[in-house]
Amino acid sequence: MTSALIASGLFGQQFGDAGVAAEFSVEAFGARMLAFEAAWTRALARTGAVSAGDAGRPPRSTPARPART
Repeated sequence: MTSALIASGLFGQQFGDAGVAAEFSVEAFGARMLAFEAAWTRALARTGAVSAGDAGRPPRSTPARPART
């Protein structure tokens, strides 16, 4: 898939470098997005904003604090 950034007047040839292009590839972007979502969900589970089951992990041994509304 060709990125619109490669032909950008703003970014010029910056994304023409194979290493830089790989860092901004669809695969790299998707992996970083999933890593963020996983970290966000773990943080929400730790604060009790979502249940451990919704976070995809076993429940804690101590009860979670009630979610703020």
